[in-house]
Amino acid sequence: MEDIKIRFQSKVTTDDKNNDVVSAIYKYSKKSDPAIVVIHGFTMRKEDFMSYGDYLNSYGISTWHIDLPYHGERKNKERDYNKKPLSAEEIKSGLEQALSDIVKSSKMLKQIGHKKVGIAGYSLGGILTLTTLGRTKEFERGLVIGAGGDLSDLILNSPISTDIARELKKRGVNYEMLTEMLKEFEPCNYARNIDPNSLLMINGIRDSIVPQKNTELFVRNMKGSPLRQIEDEDHFRFDLTTNTVTDFVYKFANDKQGVVQIC
Repeated sequence: MEDIKIRFQSKVTTDDKNNDVVSAIYKYSKKSDPAIVVIHGFTMRKEDFMSYGDYLNSYGISTWHIDLPYHGERKNKERDYNKKPLSAEEIKSGLEQALSDIVKSSKMLKQIGHKKVGIAGYSLGGILTLTTLGRTKEFERGLVIGAGGDLSDLILNSPISTDIARELKKRGVNYEMLTEMLKEFEPCNYARNIDPNSLLMINGIRDSIVPQKNTELFVRNMKGSPLRQIEDEDHFRFDLTTNTVTDFVYKFANDKQGVVQIC
């Protein structure tokens, strides 16, 4: 296997030229065809899931890791969201850009020659994975870690987005306003479009970042129950090598019914 660094222009542009160039790493496995787009979480970067890419490579699955908007190599030191929280408009633009970049990543993998492409996401990456699976038919299967529905609730009440929530409230943005503004990105609005057999969701019952109630809300909006792995953990400790996950990955790699998507 080899790691190939790739940069491509995002189809969605902002006023930040550096942010509009997507940085990706393609971990190519010569063993078989499948590939998975891996999406990191809020405040993270693509390199944080490279070791899991190695794990997937051992099953003959190539992986494609991208930096989300305003993260990793796309981060602008003069426009650091940790120092100056994103506005509601910037959040909306960032979500639109992220979803566009994820879909473009799949199309690029298929142009390379991968016929089967899955997606995997963690936390914010998992939320984006759920939305992408529901809005498009671009991915065959998905693995979602520490994610759920009610995006506005998470932005305004999750401990990880306290600064953003404070700035939004200061500008008079409440839950109802944010929900209306972000409705096209809300995972629950597309949950019924997802085949439950093509989705594996991993969550911790002690997760305070994306609480269990948000995960269960998303599941209730689906037409059936997806594959589940519920652990007695918080948001930051998940076992991605259990029999459940391994079986899911194996079935995807060997063209059998199962689930695929990671992030």
